[in-house]
Amino acid sequence: MNEEQQCLLLSSASRFWPPKGVKLSYDTAGFRADASLLQSTTRFVIGLMITSSHNKVSDNGVKIVDPSGDMLSQQWEPFANALANASSPQHILLLINEFVDKEGISVDGDWQVEVLLGRDMRPSGDALLQAAKPA
Repeated sequence: MNEEQQCLLLSSASRFWPPKGVKLSYDTAGFRADASLLQSTTRFVIGLMITSSHNKVSDNGVKIVDPSGDMLSQQWEPFANALANASSPQHILLLINEFVDKEGISVDGDWQVEVLLGRDMRPSGDALLQAAKPA
């Protein structure tokens, strides 16, 4: 990861943190909790849908979609959990570098990435959508 990528990542990562004492967990339905706890789950995605329409109105969900349109692979769920619960921007950078090495992911080159965002009409949806946008 080059210096510019690291700076952008650290800048975005410093915007939202999970509340103290809260452990967020990703499963087949995505991250689900009271909407006020979900801002840290909206970082570093390809596709993201904010919805939990079948739950009470104070809840919401964040579902990550991979480039093929599928839900996040179960083997990547521990990585998503670690990112959502990271203690600092530097910890996020460390986790990403470790994961990139482990998975053999290339982060060099001139990549163009399109991130699609969607949400339902719950009152908390707009705040979560804004949290998902780059700094």
